[in-house]
Amino acid sequence: MADRQQVIGGIFRGLISGGSWIRLVYWCKKEEGRKIRVGLEYTPDGADWTLALVNPDGSSRFEGHGTTLEGVTIEAMGALGKEGLNI
Repeated sequence: MADRQQVIGGIFRGLISGGSWIRLVYWCKKEEGRKIRVGLEYTPDGADWTLALVNPDGSSRFEGHGTTLEGVTIEAMGALGKEGLNI
């Protein structure tokens, strides 16, 4: 039950930190072919969120994983740097 609460809490925190997601979406929309991939897998240790930002040529701009969606979102924003701030 604690794992489910952790995931629900992660989704809730992700929705609250929507400003970062708005910036990720704008990064994606700036150039045709960019992609944002989000995944969730349950392991015996708990939730494992993955987030990838993919360039139009298929190369990875960012790939990260962690126990919360909020955490990997913040890492992705850091990987974008100033480009992620220009919306």
